Amino acid sequence: MNELDYARIVASRRQAEDTSGLHFSVWVGESDEESHAHAERLHAALPDPGRSVYVLCNVRLRTLEVVTGSAARRTLTDEECVLATTSMKTLAAEGNVSEALVSGLEHLGTYALD
Repeated sequence: MNELDYARIVASRRQAEDTSGLHFSVWVGESDEESHAHAERLHAALPDPGRSVYVLCNVRLRTLEVVTGSAARRTLTDEECVLATTSMKTLAAEGNVSEALVSGLEHLGTYALD
């Protein structure tokens, strides 16, 4: 895996927020917890989970998860999340996690336009 480019990831997260009006959070790390349950737990702990999108990348398990809140689901469909996740998985499989997250955030922000 390449070094993470935190500045690009943060910039893409902010751009997704500006574009969509939703709150985006990103977690990259290693956990033994099942990825979807971990993502849902972290998403639920956010200040405004209903208007939030949580992107989790578990590098140990090689998984990506996107969790959306109830209000976020009104503008960001499950199908759009699958499309974004598919593109992220392709880039991450090549070892470029930063590029995967940047691309995924850009797609999610665009798909979720208010």
